[in-house]
Amino acid sequence: MSAGPTPRPAYRSCAEHDVDLSTREGCLARARQNDAEEQIFVLRDCYGAERRFNGYQMANYARFARLRRGELMGGDAGAALVDEASAEVRRSGVADPARMACAFMAPVR
Repeated sequence: MSAGPTPRPAYRSCAEHDVDLSTREGCLARARQNDAEEQIFVLRDCYGAERRFNGYQMANYARFARLRRGELMGGDAGAALVDEASAEVRRSGVADPARMACAFMAPVR
């Protein structure tokens, strides 16, 4: 007797594990193939970019992740994240945060 289709596996939080950069990049690549809600999850929870990059003293990477998450979220809350992250990147000496973000973290849409 068939139990039906195999359920889609639940995501685990990559941030809970000490994963190397290639694994985190794999999470981001997976996000590019899915809908915006899942992309936001991957950037925030699975990719764990903001927290992990801050932990490695790579603050602008964390800001770029927050900028990307804001773009995906859209609306007022998303725009606020983009504005906040962009302002922080500018204060670090980067003239064009959106362009620099593309160099370090490709758009996920």
